Amino acid sequence: MTALTQNFPRIGRPDQQDILSIIKQMNLAGTFVEIGTFGGHFAFDMMAACNPQKLYCVDPYATYDNFKDALNSEPLEDVYNEAKQRLLPFGDKVEFLRMYSEEAASRFADESLDFVYIDGNHRYAYALKDFECWFPKLRNGGLLCGDDATDGEDDSQRNEEGDVVRVWTRNAAGEPQSWGHYGVLKAAREFTQKRGLQLYQVGTQCVIFKGRDLVIA
Repeated sequence: MTALTQNFPRIGRPDQQDILSIIKQMNLAGTFVEIGTFGGHFAFDMMAACNPQKLYCVDPYATYDNFKDALNSEPLEDVYNEAKQRLLPFGDKVEFLRMYSEEAASRFADESLDFVYIDGNHRYAYALKDFECWFPKLRNGGLLCGDDATDGEDDSQRNEEGDVVRVWTRNAAGEPQSWGHYGVLKAAREFTQKRGLQLYQVGTQCVIFKGRDLVIA
């Protein structure tokens, strides 16, 4: 990292760091898109580690009823300003698109992107729509990943909407603090099976290659 970026420590989880290693192994360094940037931590990691020509950060920074996640109660305008500040060292190589995923996808030409990272609404229906919207935007040889594929193998845990409810932490009174509805893995499986694509998993990351396969150790 440069002296300028050393003021912002990298926070990415180990499986996210594995994704960055795959990106570098594939020599992807063109246009990247991240859906669901929130505080900008992984966006910072991508820029620092992979140095793409451009990163578009897609996030409306707005609450809405169908986002069943504790993050919906965060002060999102403050989070947006934090993300902008965190990514400031990369200048105009980073651009924020404050809009929902499907609207943002319509702004990109098919086969124009090197890497798409989906970390928005983790519910099954929304994750499936994200895969459907963004996969055509990848160029041949590109990579799509979906974060938080934590809905597991046991479909009996799913609600009628195809999601698994996870409570990660509780406060002293036993009330949920960190929680969410997850259907990313179900969506990724259905998306890839329908198209005859190979689905890989790296920790909680779903990994889909377009037009090529890569051995993941």
